[in-house]
Amino acid sequence: MKKIVLVILFLVLSCSVIYAYKDDAIIVLGCGMLEKKTTSRVLKAIDDCTPDTKYIIFSGNGIYNISEAEFMINIYEKYNKNCLALPIKEEQSYTTISNAYYSLAFVRAKNITNVTVVTSKNHFYAPIIFKVMQRIENIPIDMQFSFSEYTTND
Repeated sequence: MKKIVLVILFLVLSCSVIYAYKDDAIIVLGCGMLEKKTTSRVLKAIDDCTPDTKYIIFSGNGIYNISEAEFMINIYEKYNKNCLALPIKEEQSYTTISNAYYSLAFVRAKNITNVTVVTSKNHFYAPIIFKVMQRIENIPIDMQFSFSEYTTND
């Protein structure tokens, strides 16, 4: 009986520790108007969304008729069923460096402490850029990275 109680206690504490670390925001990096690649990133963000996620920041402008952020929000609205996070358009950035700068400025302004950045596996330098920008701007957040499966162009 004592072992059963200890196992149950361990499972309850384990779940609450896992649940205690949830993102306040998810940042999704634009990748042009490449539908399969962009959809993969947006679907990954929806999959990473938890009840604690307050914002999903879609970051990117580009040189198209609509911004990358708007393009991603359209995909988000099409496929999202359960994520309650508020979609935010960040339309000032044209590069990964400016994605980091403008997205992290929003994070700082909202006092967000936990962030996941969603990009593709072949966008390997994005974590480096975000970590450097976080350090330069002295933004006290816990940041992790999530990678979509689709890694090639359309």
